[in-house]
Parts: sequence; structure tokens; C-alpha cells
Amino acid sequence: MAVSSRFERNDITKPGWTAHVVRRPGFEVGDVFRSVTIYGSKSSLPSQVTHGKSEGSMNQLDPMQSPCVVDTVIFDLGNVLIQWNPRHLFTKIFGDDEAAMEHFLSEVCNAEWNEQQDRGRPWKEAIADAVARHPAHESNIRAYFDRWEEMIPGEIEGTVKILEQLRDLNVRLLALTNWSAETFHIAEARFPFLKWFEGIVVSGRERLIQPDPAIFNLIIERYHLRPEATAFIDDSVRNVEAAERAEMRGVHFRGPDELRAQLRAMGFSLPEGS
Repeated sequence: MAVSSRFERNDITKPGWTAHVVRRPGFEVGDVFRSVTIYGSKSSLPSQVTHGKSEGSMNQLDPMQSPCVVDTVIFDLGNVLIQWNPRHLFTKIFGDDEAAMEHFLSEVCNAEWNEQQDRGRPWKEAIADAVARHPAHESNIRAYFDRWEEMIPGEIEGTVKILEQLRDLNVRLLALTNWSAETFHIAEARFPFLKWFEGIVVSGRERLIQPDPAIFNLIIERYHLRPEATAFIDDSVRNVEAAERAEMRGVHFRGPDELRAQLRAMGFSLPEGS
């Protein structure tokens, strides 16, 4: 099964179990109603989940026999909801010379260099450093920041649809992204769905970057999460593994269709098709 968690799929899809909707703990009168779907027999539900029946008419939930309800989903953004790849820009600059482009992206402005901006290093400093080391590439180095928006051609429609459907289910939605503080405003202006999140933790603003455990602790503490009741979706295996070490339920993103199946297996009432 693609979902990495402490619970196997057959733990949440046992024959004869029925779906129930429960109010997420911790919300007061006047807060937006949040609900999640859990799977279990009536006899396994907590006594406060009565759906019109008198309190105490159902037995207490046995945590050893029933899986923890996932009530929060955290999305990564780049290449989960938003397409990002520097090649979208640099194929325009290098044209048919793919070897030269790949050399530039591996030796001059490589992933490790870019991650420093995601960690909070100012772009002005990053550009100066790269130009000092590779003066012959100055114009292309400067284009990395000046034309950065050309690296994000658009959204990943299938994942945005899933996000919308989770929102319609009143699932609690958060985002955690490795992204420069100096470029994130471009995404905020272009992608209205970013407003659907209760909160977004941007690495460059926090000066912390995945897979550092500190950034997972930060989002857990800031939003008062129960890690075992939180699913984390990312296209990076190392980030998913880091989330699992923080006791979250990691979901390795490989495409919208597989993600939909993974979330349905967790108990979310998503339609089978997009």
C-alpha cells in the first residue's frame, strides 16, 4: 500500500463497519464546523457520538481496536499542488543545448544552492555568491531570480480538485512548504486556492527547512495538532519519512489519482473519480 502509516488498509475498511461523522475536538461555539468520517461499528464509537441517540447509548471506543481518526491534512505545495521546475525557464534560455542547461543546474545553480534560499538566505546574497564563483554565468544566475515566476507554469489540477473536495468535507487543511520568503508572494497572487488553507508554514519565513524535525514540531505546536491524526502529503520521500518520525501519517505523492485512492483508504469520503 502506498500510504505509510502505523495502520494497515484493512484496519480502516473492515467488512460490516459503518461511517460516522464526528465533531473535531477543540472547537468552540462560533467556530467553523469541522467534521471527519471515521469507520467503525456503532459499538466502537465514543459515547458522545450519538447522532440523536441518548448519551451513553454507545460503548466507549477501544483505541487498541479502532484506528485513530485523521482530522487534518497537510499539503506540500511544490509539485503537489503547484508545478515547479527550473527547466521551464532554462529551456527558453539554453534552447536545444540540454547538456549545457543540465550542467548549469547541477554545477552553478543547483538544488543545494536553491535550498539555502528556501531556508531563508536572501536572494541578493545568493546571487552574489554564485556570480563570484561562476562569473561566466552571471546573466543566467540573475535570471534564476528575476524570471523565477516562469518556473511555475500552473497548478496541478487533479490535486487542486482533491483539495477542494476535502474543503467541502470540512477537513482541516494546512500547508507546509520549502519555499523562499522572497518569492512566495508570487504564488499567493497567482493561486487563489492557497486561501483555502487555515495556515501555511513557509520555510523561508521560518528559517527552517524540511526535513529538519524542527519545522514539523513548529507546525504541530502552532496549530495544536495531534500528529497521529494528521496526514502529510509530499512528493519528497525524505520529507514524508521525516513527517512519519514526527508521528504523522505520511503520504508519498506520485499523482492525483493515487493520492485520491490513498485518502479514500484513510476514510475520507472522496468520489472515486476526479
